Order: sequence, then C-alpha cells, then structure tokens
Amino acid sequence: MAANPLIAWTIETGHELEYLDQLILSSDDEEIMTVAEEYDCEVPFQRPAELA
Repeated sequence: MAANPLIAWTIETGHELEYLDQLILSSDDEEIMTVAEEYDCEVPFQRPAELA
C-alpha cells in the first residue's frame, strides 16, 4: 500500500476546514502540482523558478 504524499495530507486537511472555500497551490515543481490536482487543489499556474 502506497502512502499519501505529504502535500496530500495538507490538502485533505484544508478540504475539511469549514472556513476555507478554495485551495490554491503555488509551486514550481511539476510533480507536486500534479499531486495537488489529483487531490482537488487548484493549480492555476506554475511559479517561476526565480521566485522559489
């Protein structure tokens, strides 16, 4: 059985909070962005590496 990626735990917790109605990820890492989208987190853009 595979464990959830660390970012998944954070996103799942965010979805459980009653005071949040939107989760948005800012990242320059393609793998993290893909995982975030799989867990229903918005990833509207890839952050430029120089801002990482």
